Amino acid sequence: MKHPADTTTELLKVLPELAVALHNAAPHAQMRVDPQVGRLTPRQMAALVHLATYGRQTMSELASGLGIGRAAASEMVERLSEKAVVVREADPDDRRIVYVGLASGAKRLVDRVVDGLHTEVEAAFAQFPSLDKATLVAFLAALTERLKATSA
Repeated sequence: MKHPADTTTELLKVLPELAVALHNAAPHAQMRVDPQVGRLTPRQMAALVHLATYGRQTMSELASGLGIGRAAASEMVERLSEKAVVVREADPDDRRIVYVGLASGAKRLVDRVVDGLHTEVEAAFAQFPSLDKATLVAFLAALTERLKATSA
């Protein structure tokens, strides 16, 4: 079906280019060349950013925060532990509870990469001073959720 040229059509033209640009600029892409870490998947980088943002978490909290199952979170933490970017610690009062946190040095690495992306986003926002940032963020979050729901 042919749609008239409108804002939605223009947005649909930009979204694929945005997806590629985000992928190439994303923290996992920047960190994959780090000799200490090696290659990280987008999901692994999301876990590192999550831990840098929220601090040490139980495996269940991490899984919930990332929107994945506990088994997938455990497998990811195992891979990240092998790369020495996360550490696991058992709760001294309840050995069934395992906490996951960033390894020393990993937080600085994550912060450096995220700070670079933050700078780029702020520079883009500066080009549009009258833009309602909160509405844009809400729109993109809603669009993301709708697209995720249709691809599930």
